[in-house]
Amino acid sequence: MSNEKKEEEDIVDQLADSFKKVGPMRHIINTRFGIVSGETRKKASEKYGLKWPEKTIEVRDEYDFLQRKASDNIHGQKNDAWWKRVVDRVAEVLLAEPFNLKATEVGAKLLHDFPISESRLYRVLDDKYKDPYFVAIRKKEEEERINKPSKESLQIHPTKEESVGRLPTEVLPKPTPTPASETFGKKEEKGGKEN
Repeated sequence: MSNEKKEEEDIVDQLADSFKKVGPMRHIINTRFGIVSGETRKKASEKYGLKWPEKTIEVRDEYDFLQRKASDNIHGQKNDAWWKRVVDRVAEVLLAEPFNLKATEVGAKLLHDFPISESRLYRVLDDKYKDPYFVAIRKKEEEERINKPSKESLQIHPTKEESVGRLPTEVLPKPTPTPASETFGKKEEKGGKEN
């Protein structure tokens, strides 16, 4: 079982446990295009025979459905594989009627309309949907990041001669140690009060 599947199974189990302890906190929300909110709740419901409340809402079109699905899942910290599935489907919708976008316009439309960061979109969006200008900028930023010297390498280290001038010139005498037998068991006085 892949890590992604294992994580999802753990969440399904946790949701079922939560349902059994406190009841349902949110509905499973369906549309004519599928579940817009609560895919994992639905899996927990089916796996454990729970009666999770469901409701159906109307959406304008599949694009509206996908926008709502993405917005609902921001808090869920979905991984890149989940986002890739959503982004790939959005790209297909944007290339078709009524949008008819060019492949290289998909990335900009997604950034404008969806709650996804530029860095995540860049990671999950197929190259064929990326604007060449966008790709060039990201590539240049990545090269600059890789070639940027670290703070440590930019620090000017003093020469030996410079360091010698900073060393203390006065030698302080070593403190004389007090034998343990003289301090062990004695109460010290500070400010006239015993500790």
